[in-house]
Amino acid sequence: MSRLSREQLFIGGPDNRDGMSQKDIVEKSGRFFKIAHGSLSISVPYSIFKGNTAVLDPEGVEKFRNILSSRYPWLSRYALDIIFENARVEREQKIQQMQSVAQRARGLLDKGFVERSLALLDKHIEQCPDDADALYVRGEALCRIGRMEEGYSCILKARLLSRS
Repeated sequence: MSRLSREQLFIGGPDNRDGMSQKDIVEKSGRFFKIAHGSLSISVPYSIFKGNTAVLDPEGVEKFRNILSSRYPWLSRYALDIIFENARVEREQKIQQMQSVAQRARGLLDKGFVERSLALLDKHIEQCPDDADALYVRGEALCRIGRMEEGYSCILKARLLSRS
C-alpha cells in the first residue's frame, strides 16, 4: 500500500477506505487533541507543552503559531493567543481528569487550599472509606490546620490499609 499524503490522510482521500474521519485519525494517533475556536476545530499537538504538564513550551508554541498563521491567515495575533490559552486550559483539564482524588487534593494542598482539599477528600472518603492514599492526604491536611489527633488517626488508618 502506498503512503498517504497529508491531504489524503486528513481529508479522507481515496486511499482512506475504512471511512475514518479526520477527527478519528487525529485522536487515534495520540499526538493531538481537539479544541474549538468559534466554528474552527483545531488539532493541537501535545508537543507545544513541556512534558506531561500544561506549561506551554515557547519553542513549540512558536512553531505551531507559524503553522496556524500560514493555514489561517485571517487569525489575528490576539486570536492565536486565545487559542493557545484555550489549549492550555484544555490540557490542564485533561491532566486533572487522569489524576486520582488524592492527587488532586494534594495539588490543592500544595497551593494552600487546605479547606478545598479537605472538602474534596471528605466527599471521596464517604464513598471509598478504604482509599489509603486519600486518607493519608486527609491526615496531612488536618495536621496542617492544627487538628493533630484527627490527622494522626487518618495517617495511622492509611498505613494500616496500605499494609493489608
